Amino acid sequence: MRSAVRHWILVVLLSFVPTLGRGQVVPPLTPPEETRARVKIRGLQLNPTVAVSNAGSDSNVFNSVDDPQQDFTATVTPALDIWARLGRVRIAARGRTDLVYF
Repeated sequence: MRSAVRHWILVVLLSFVPTLGRGQVVPPLTPPEETRARVKIRGLQLNPTVAVSNAGSDSNVFNSVDDPQQDFTATVTPALDIWARLGRVRIAARGRTDLVYF
């Protein structure tokens, strides 16, 4: 009788012990973004980028039937990622703007 109670207590206690799931996959560690910085000046790191999108030609700008006028359009997007270390403080900032030509 006592051994049956001990077995049940052991089973209940072991049910609270966490186990590692067999189907779980640990994702690979990615390096911090600041390691990809192109410009490094002491504690300041900069990563400038430029993107060109929506470049093309509009064949009828004013949607006119009689006198269609053609125009060139483009969007240029300069961006800057900044990381700075000031003692134990890490500051991260991102700036971006769209320049539209039409």
